[in-house]
Amino acid sequence: LLRTGNPAEAKQYAAGALQMLAANDEDNKKAIAEAGGIAIFIALLSSTVESNMGVKANAAAALQNLAASNVANKKLIAQAGGIKPLIALVRKRGSPETRKYAAGALYMLTFSDDLEQQIRELGYTQKQLESISSSYI
Repeated sequence: LLRTGNPAEAKQYAAGALQMLAANDEDNKKAIAEAGGIAIFIALLSSTVESNMGVKANAAAALQNLAASNVANKKLIAQAGGIKPLIALVRKRGSPETRKYAAGALYMLTFSDDLEQQIRELGYTQKQLESISSSYI
């Protein structure tokens, strides 16, 4: 559904379901990552075709949950090019909800020293991201 889901609501609900499955469940996080979920979520964030902000919000929230307390997924998100699209959404390219979840995903990535440095070089500190991710909605 995430690759070909039509209408956009199908993608939104599928991303939302995976987001929930990734919350606090390491086995689900691993399974989603192994199935290529990280790359799909990043593609949804980066898509110029996908304009549904609900899809982007759920994709960002899924990345946030996948990165939480999971070093391997943090590295996979960075290796798959996820930092720049998340930064773009935080820089007001998304809805307030999308911006919140993108900041939350970046915040989770900052708990890896090398990723924190990359994110800082792109203009955001851990404290700024924490503030943004908790100030909306």
